[in-house]
Amino acid sequence: SSIRNRPPTSDSGTVTAGYSNVVTTITVSNVTNLSGTPQTMSAINWSWDPAVGDPPYEIYDVTAGSASAVFLASTTVNSFLQTGLSTNTWHKVGVNAYSGLNKGPVAYSDIVYTLAVPPLRGVPQVFTNITTGSFVINWIANGNPANTNYDAAIDIDSDLTDAPQTLQIARTSATVTGLIPNTLYYAGVMAKNGDGVATTRTDLGSEYTVTQAPPS
Repeated sequence: SSIRNRPPTSDSGTVTAGYSNVVTTITVSNVTNLSGTPQTMSAINWSWDPAVGDPPYEIYDVTAGSASAVFLASTTVNSFLQTGLSTNTWHKVGVNAYSGLNKGPVAYSDIVYTLAVPPLRGVPQVFTNITTGSFVINWIANGNPANTNYDAAIDIDSDLTDAPQTLQIARTSATVTGLIPNTLYYAGVMAKNGDGVATTRTDLGSEYTVTQAPPS
């Protein structure tokens, strides 16, 4: 096939716009099975199947769209570690093989999120507004963006693995109701990135509900 000499500009999987009129008869292999795996809160590893002939590759960040593609690197291996990213944010790349000035069709990744980070205990207090049957638990985002989802678990068992009450919320506090008076409850919270990958659970400690006053 004929490949025209210009970096990727289209999400169609093939370079289509703004070429010179120079056409070659050199065929450059497609990139297949492009995928991303978050490594940390600031890094994603992109990988793909080796192309026929083991050509070098170009990687572009296309998070803002292919028209605003940002060249990241050239590599001779079928993977690339993208670093310097923000916590729990989505990213997308385009990858093409090339031979000299001849560039193959562009493969585009799905959206992949960096990891979230474990929240921190609330300051100055984790447990507030404590009553006989409810309280509010508080934590700190610890660098997670405002749209981060959290899973808060509450139980009389400190393990929290099979906590009967779990709240899924997108803020850094949760009101817990339906509790038993004068009972010790444990709480913990995990953050989740946009792909639903959870952090380790942060231990929020424990607190007693208020003792119910005897009938008068």
